[in-house]
Amino acid sequence: MDGKWVPHLLTEENKYRGVNICSNFFSRYKKKNFLHKVITVDEKWIAYDSPERRKSWLDPGQQSPSFPKPNIHDKKILLCVWWDWKGIIHYELLERGQTVTCERYEAQLNKLADVLKEKKPFTNQGTRSVLLLYDNAIPCTAKSTWEAILSSTACGLFH
Repeated sequence: MDGKWVPHLLTEENKYRGVNICSNFFSRYKKKNFLHKVITVDEKWIAYDSPERRKSWLDPGQQSPSFPKPNIHDKKILLCVWWDWKGIIHYELLERGQTVTCERYEAQLNKLADVLKEKKPFTNQGTRSVLLLYDNAIPCTAKSTWEAILSSTACGLFH
């Protein structure tokens, strides 16, 4: 492939367009557009037992001893974290062996709504609504979850 030299001198039109784009982005940032309203959730399995590694000195050509891998599945808990652009809003550590079900997700949404009432101030329009960004897991998309959102204390908060 042959390279081609391209001059990096900007024309007046390029400069004007660059300044225009930057000022447009800056004005959007100052308006606190929809990105400031987005709240998302994710889950992460956490192993709370760190097994020690055994070290051994070996002579050249000698095989290292094998040790069975510890069963870490019994020693994991699930961390559910809700956050926005500023940081963590709410988190929950589930008991060992528990996962996110529709009922648990609905309870987390209600708890999140209570936390948001304390942490998020009203906007100029007198609302505190947020946009939920979630994955397509069954607890998030189940019909019972949406019915609970519409009939719960979270109603009017989430879109």
